[in-house]
Amino acid sequence: MAPPIAGPVLGGHLTEHLDRRRIFSTNLPMGAVALAVAATVLLRLPRPGSGSR
Repeated sequence: MAPPIAGPVLGGHLTEHLDRRRIFSTNLPMGAVALAVAATVLLRLPRPGSGSR
C-alpha cells in the first residue's frame, strides 16, 4: 500500500527540487531498461496458436 502514497509525495519532491534536465536524464535510462526488460519477457512468451496439439 506504500507505492500509491509514496508516488505523489516523491514526485512532488522531485519536481520542486530538481530541474527538468536532471529529471529527464534520470528517467531516460530507467525507461530504456524497462523497455528492454518488457521486450525480452514478451518475446519469450508463447504465441497464441503455436501450441503443440
